[in-house]
Amino acid sequence: MTPSPQPALNSDEIDLNKLFLSVWEGRYWVAICGALGLAVATLYLANTPPTYQADVLLQLEQGSSGGLALPSGLSDFLPSDSRAATEVEIIGSRLIIGQVVADQNLDWQITPFYAPVFGNAMARYDLPIPEFGFLKRYARKGESIALELLEVPPSLVGADLIITAGDDGAFTLRLPDGSVMTGTTGKILSDASRGVAVKLSALDAPPAREFKVVHLRERSAIESVRSALSVSERGRQSSILEVRYKHRDSAIAVRTLNAIATAYVRQNI
Repeated sequence: MTPSPQPALNSDEIDLNKLFLSVWEGRYWVAICGALGLAVATLYLANTPPTYQADVLLQLEQGSSGGLALPSGLSDFLPSDSRAATEVEIIGSRLIIGQVVADQNLDWQITPFYAPVFGNAMARYDLPIPEFGFLKRYARKGESIALELLEVPPSLVGADLIITAGDDGAFTLRLPDGSVMTGTTGKILSDASRGVAVKLSALDAPPAREFKVVHLRERSAIESVRSALSVSERGRQSSILEVRYKHRDSAIAVRTLNAIATAYVRQNI
């Protein structure tokens, strides 16, 4: 009796046994790659600052309707009222956002200098950084400055200004051309010839810490706020708008969202 011929394997089929053996032979490399991937992901998450979200609900006033009274079953087939869509556009308009940027000084950007690679994680978790040499300039956890006044000429709008903390509330301001101005916290530091005026209301950092200060262009500041803002109607024809704002500083997120809601209500009135 002649044996029956075996069916030929399709070239598109996967031999699971062979695949498993291949993986098993390289199990050490698989484990090493997996461990490295996990370590990189952990470091990335630890070095990424958290983002906070504030939200508020706005109720739209219902206007009188001049349309025909229809049964509730038929009203569901009518197109939704465009009132909510209109108000969403108004909240994100330059009229509202521009006013909030001006009132809250959101065109002032303050950024501490962090250590390279893992500086955010070290500052966030208060990991020790040696206090010597060039490492003194990098911010640690809880260190910050607060601006009360920032005026620059058009030529310095968008340029980096470097503030370096000194002793007993003193600080220096370095301009892009390399010139240095010296001031004290709580007092206005100004140079009429350059058109620069700065006042720090708080300086919570030891000497040698550096902070980058930028006076953003109005358009850039408005777009930055818009990118962090989202507005949507809660439910269908509910006349309830849910406004959300994201920021890395929870206090700024709440303050900015309250200012947006206040500006919108004031404009609506």
